[in-house]
Amino acid sequence: MASMTKDIEQSVRALESALSTLETAVKRRVEAGSEDLQVEIQTLSSDRAYLAEKLDKSSAKIETLEAVNRDVSARLATAMETVSAVLQADLEEV
Repeated sequence: MASMTKDIEQSVRALESALSTLETAVKRRVEAGSEDLQVEIQTLSSDRAYLAEKLDKSSAKIETLEAVNRDVSARLATAMETVSAVLQADLEEV
């Protein structure tokens, strides 16, 4: 019986040691994963800032192009009216 108790105690100590080793490995894995996650979050944050800046610049460029488009459209309308008036005047003279 004493031998059996001794064997059980050795098995319990071996199990405790294995669990301790496993717990340490899990902690290291979680910490490494946490560091990787933090790096990924920082990278995504940097990417987001970069893309937000590009979006702002693109939006400003679009607004400028829309203003230029309206100006060109108005000038073309004026030019077409002028050409039409000149042609109409020529037709009336003939």
